[in-house]
Amino acid sequence: MANDLFDKIFGCLIAGAAGDALGAPIECKHYKWIREKYGKLKEFIPSAHGNTTGKAGDVTDDSVMKYYMCHAIIETKGRIMPDDYAKHVWLNEKTRLFRETFFWYSERLVTLKLKAGVSPWEVGQGNVPASNGMMGIAPIGIINVGDTRQAYQDAFNIASMNNWGVNRDGAATYAAGIAAAMKPDATLDSITEAMLSHSSYVIRRWLNIGLELAKKSKNADDFVEQYYDKHLDFSSPWAYNRVIDPTFTTSYESTEQLAVTLGLLHACKGNTEESIIEGANFGRDCDSISAFAGGIAGALNGAGSVKKEWIEMIETANEGFFEEISGDKKKNFFYLANKLKEVINNEREKNQKRVEYLNELLS
Repeated sequence: MANDLFDKIFGCLIAGAAGDALGAPIECKHYKWIREKYGKLKEFIPSAHGNTTGKAGDVTDDSVMKYYMCHAIIETKGRIMPDDYAKHVWLNEKTRLFRETFFWYSERLVTLKLKAGVSPWEVGQGNVPASNGMMGIAPIGIINVGDTRQAYQDAFNIASMNNWGVNRDGAATYAAGIAAAMKPDATLDSITEAMLSHSSYVIRRWLNIGLELAKKSKNADDFVEQYYDKHLDFSSPWAYNRVIDPTFTTSYESTEQLAVTLGLLHACKGNTEESIIEGANFGRDCDSISAFAGGIAGALNGAGSVKKEWIEMIETANEGFFEEISGDKKKNFFYLANKLKEVINNEREKNQKRVEYLNELLS
């Protein structure tokens, strides 16, 4: 397990991006289709879905939203509220949503509603039920390192910009898991306990589905087969004039994605590379699932647990994106990790001042 703070921050960001990039080309496919075509996809290939610019190692909106969240935190120099997120990202022309057509309906709706004057604290009401709020939330867990309760509360507020109801709950639970993974003495069990302790009833029920299935499964392959057989979630919205195909449909809900993420992490015993690969090859919304699994495993084990060639490929493939947002192609995930460490130091200084103030009041 990683002990160095920077290693954990960078590990969370880069392993999450690796999962996103690996899963992007096979997103929304059935695991049997993936097995027939690739066996298991273990290296980055270009995506033909239109969810990236088409280069191997290119990330999707899953990682783009994390980058934006980091940007808002860095600009605010500390913990953020929905107003900060709206100001520094959604309504900022300088950092407007990159490649807007690559974003799903939810992000586009948020942008339109904010421009129409809807409050950032309420703009997620009525949005398409999906895990969009969870996709970008990992940096909230990072800056609340070790403070799972505050991570949950901050993430609940921030996720209100994307979602309402159970998907907002899911984002908050995931942030608590990241905050737990950032501790030097973190284990997969301590992360799991933090997520179960910071969850709504519905989210906790789905987490337990994943955990119980992982315990019964011989390995990750067995977990995937049993999950498809017993637990597939068909509650996601489906276009009115389309017939649901149980073989090739998918779920964008945080409920399924959290269950699969936690289950596969346990099936892979928290190993970063295995968790990323198995998450990507699960199928369905697998770029998100693999990104979530990678984020937790990367925070737990550090960037040293991610293949160097993966790191180099991701940082190089996405230089155009980094330059578009920040004006500098070298402001990559490594750069973000350094800046987030500075923000954590700012938070420490604020807390020290608060302790001094409380000591004065209570003396």
